[in-house]
Amino acid sequence: MATIAARSLQHKEAQQRLQTIVGVSPLVGMALTNTLGRIPFRNADAFVAFTGFDPRANDSGHKLESYL
Repeated sequence: MATIAARSLQHKEAQQRLQTIVGVSPLVGMALTNTLGRIPFRNADAFVAFTGFDPRANDSGHKLESYL
């Protein structure tokens, strides 16, 4: 945790901007800035796929059920 906090000082501005988003705590802000700083994503879609925030439809087209 101390290592993450030390690295976080380098990303303080980005962390503060992330915390303006509802639901982003200081810990989540730290985790995101450290992850974004270490992993080179080609684009925003690659980041979304990495985090798993991109739900995929898993239906046959014949059902009207919702899983969310």
